[in-house]
Amino acid sequence: MSIRHRRRQHPVGQGFFHSGDLYESNVGRQLLYVVDCGSKAKHRLSREKQIDDFVHGVGAGDVIDLLLVSHVHEDHISGIERLLDSTTGLKVDTIMLPLTTLEERLIAFARSVDEDGEASENAFYRRFVLSPEAALSELDPRQIILVRSGSPDDGAPGRTGEPLSPFPGDEGDRDRETIKTPRDWKLVGAGEFERRDGVPTSSGDVAQIVVLPDSAGIAVPGAVDWEWLVAPYVDPKVQSGITKFERKLARCLGTPVANLRTQLNSVTYVQDLLVKHVAELTTAYKAVASDLNVTSMCVYSGPARSNSTREHWLIRSDYGWRPYSRPGRIGWLGTGDAALKEKIRLDPLLHHYGQHLDCVGTLTMPHHGSDANFHPALLDGVNPSLCVAAAAKYSNWRHPGTDVVQSVASRGVILKVATDDERSAVVEWIETINI
Repeated sequence: MSIRHRRRQHPVGQGFFHSGDLYESNVGRQLLYVVDCGSKAKHRLSREKQIDDFVHGVGAGDVIDLLLVSHVHEDHISGIERLLDSTTGLKVDTIMLPLTTLEERLIAFARSVDEDGEASENAFYRRFVLSPEAALSELDPRQIILVRSGSPDDGAPGRTGEPLSPFPGDEGDRDRETIKTPRDWKLVGAGEFERRDGVPTSSGDVAQIVVLPDSAGIAVPGAVDWEWLVAPYVDPKVQSGITKFERKLARCLGTPVANLRTQLNSVTYVQDLLVKHVAELTTAYKAVASDLNVTSMCVYSGPARSNSTREHWLIRSDYGWRPYSRPGRIGWLGTGDAALKEKIRLDPLLHHYGQHLDCVGTLTMPHHGSDANFHPALLDGVNPSLCVAAAAKYSNWRHPGTDVVQSVASRGVILKVATDDERSAVVEWIETINI
C-alpha cells in the first residue's frame, strides 16, 4: 500500500500559487488543495498561463476540494476568478480563509494599491474587501470556513502527539449539517464553532458559512492508521495599528472618527470609498504603514503524527531524490504574510504546531522572504530541509531579503525562489511505502 502526495509552487511572480494533491493507491485522489492564487498586474500573463496549465492538468470542471486564502492582499487573490471560472476553470467545494474585520480589509486594500496601482481596478477584489463571503460565493462553493484565533492552549489538532479527535459539532445529525465535510474527510480539533447565515451562490444554491477556531483542522484518512492533516494558524492583527489608520483616514476625509466608524456600517459608503477615495485610503496607509499588520493564515499540510514506523518516506523534488534521515519530514508549512519578525509573535506559531513541526520538510518564507517578517528562530523551530520564497526579480523590494538568504544558507538549507520564470517552479513528489 502506498500514499503519494505531490505539491507545487507555481511561478506566478510576486504573488503565490501553491497546490497539492494527495493520492492513496487503492482509492485514487483523496485531496486536491490550492493555497492562494494571484500576482501583481505586471505578472498577469505568467499568472494566467500557470493557472491555465494547472486547470488543464487537473481537468476543466474538476473539483478543488479545498481552496485556502492566507490573507486579503490582492496579489494573493487576483487569479482566483480565472482558476474557478464557470466555463473554463475548476469548481471548488470548500474555501477557507481567516476571519477579518472591514477595517483590516481596507488596510490590505490600501497596501495593495500602494504597491500596485492597478489593484484598485480589480472589481472582484473590491467586492472581496467589502464582503469576502459574498464575493467568494459568486464562485459557487459549497462551504466557506472563516478561521479565527483559538485558545493558545488548544493549538493545532494532535500537536502533542495525542490521537486526533472529531471536532465538536462534526458528529450528530444536526451538527453534521452545520459542519459537513466532503468525501471521507474528518474535522478534528477543539473549540467552538459559529454558524452564520448562508450566502446565495451563482448556481442558485446557498453556501454555508461557518466560523471555526484555528484549533480545528481537516484530517484525510488513508491506509491502516495513516492520516494527512491540513491545519491552519491565524497570526492576528495589531489593533493599535488599525486605530491609527482609522484616525488618519478620518482626517483625510475631513470627518470625525466616530462618524467614519458609523459610516463604515453602510455598504454604499464602503463601495464609494473603494472607488472614489482610493487616494485617501493609501495616504492613511502610508502614514502608519510601519505599525500595521494584517491578519494572515498559516497552513500546515502533512502527516497527522510524527515518528511513524510503518512507512518508508521518500521525497523527490525538481533537483533530485532526497530520502530523509528523520522519518516523517514530508510535510509543508506555509506562512502567508505572517508577521514573524518579533519572537513574541513567532513563539505562538511554533507552540501552536508543536510536534507537527517534526514532520515539516518544506517551509515557505513569510511575505515573499521579507526581512521585515522573519526571525532566524523560525528556521531553528521548524528545521526544514527546503525553504521557498515566492518573489519577483530582485528589485527595490529586496525579496528575499539578505538576512533571510544568509540565515537559510548558514544553516545548510536550500533556498529556492519562485519567480514568474517557469524554470523557477518548485515541484515535489512524495511517496510513502509500507515496509
